[in-house]
Amino acid sequence: MATATIVIEATYENGVFRPDGAVPLRNNERVRIEIRPVNMARATFGLMGWTGDSAQLQELALSPENAPEDAP
Repeated sequence: MATATIVIEATYENGVFRPDGAVPLRNNERVRIEIRPVNMARATFGLMGWTGDSAQLQELALSPENAPEDAP
């Protein structure tokens, strides 16, 4: 019997994945987990013709001097 794939976001903390919200599973239900880190610089690397590496792009993206004007 085929089952639907459920995609959730979670945080890994002290050896445990903690879902960011409710998960439609029964208690003690076994699942298979595929890990895809949420990293916007890595996920969008190459879309804009960037020739540096992903670490440089992430540093630029997170730099306070590049924040939007309406950011706190």
